[in-house]
Amino acid sequence: MKLDRRSFLLGTAGLAGLPWVASTPARAQSSANSALWYLADAEVDSFDYYLAPTDPALGKLRAGGNSPVISTEQSRAGRKSFRMYLNRKTSTASAYRTEAWVYGRTNWGQGECLQWRKTYWIGFSIYIPRDWQAGTTTEEVLFQIHNYPDDWANAYTPPVCIRIQPNDPGWYLRVLYKTSPEYSGGQVDVKSAVGKSVGPRKVGGWTDWVIEYRPDWRPLADGGVGVTRFWMDGNKVLDYAGPNTYNDTNGPYPCFGLYKSGWRDVNFSDPVTERLYYHDEWRVSRPDQGNYELVAPGAQQGLAIPMAPEGLKVS
Repeated sequence: MKLDRRSFLLGTAGLAGLPWVASTPARAQSSANSALWYLADAEVDSFDYYLAPTDPALGKLRAGGNSPVISTEQSRAGRKSFRMYLNRKTSTASAYRTEAWVYGRTNWGQGECLQWRKTYWIGFSIYIPRDWQAGTTTEEVLFQIHNYPDDWANAYTPPVCIRIQPNDPGWYLRVLYKTSPEYSGGQVDVKSAVGKSVGPRKVGGWTDWVIEYRPDWRPLADGGVGVTRFWMDGNKVLDYAGPNTYNDTNGPYPCFGLYKSGWRDVNFSDPVTERLYYHDEWRVSRPDQGNYELVAPGAQQGLAIPMAPEGLKVS
């Protein structure tokens, strides 16, 4: 048995006379006044729940390529997680993508995108199986913040992502930006702000991520207020202030899951033909309402509530 959240917050000194009860799922914490915008803890029967959640306070998700599958094989919290499987030969919906993103990609309004110059907190956890196979010849993206271009014919590589690179034992964090308007300069105007390997990666274990993100394509010298900060297992591994997305009309959107760009080409040579990861504890705060503790994996689950690392200041 686990202590319920009220008992945990009282601390051990305040537990006398309180009953022991099973913890409630994180979904019970959501409400119309919740600071959470998106909450997906996998404690449901089917991923379809997140396509149209019964809680009207929560945003909808949408599957991209192959749909994530609810699984009891691994879990960061609760009993289940999202199984993110991809086989370039047998996956039916896509040979290179098993993802979920915020709802509305084909019919977006500004309300469905991250709003410009608003701060969002994003949390999730990724599990790499013990039998994970090395030797792939192409990178794979496990999380991304993708821009929403005015014209998808001009779509570029995602401005923010967590990748696994061939022959790199760490996680690779990347931040790109483009200050010129979408239709000028093209891909050549996309600039690199951050390219950094952090780690090493854990194989056979969960890695917890918390991201503080304020989208802005403008340079600091021109009044830009872009912020991109990453914490990995409670340790800050990236602290960047500056342009962190592209000069589009609408803001970007977060995308969870597995994307393997090289497999788009059926002739691409790669000794690895399948990939399996697990995701859990997806959370995205409402604009300018979140904090580290709100989205950190394990929070609101009856587990030890993760505290912000010492010295963390919310900008």
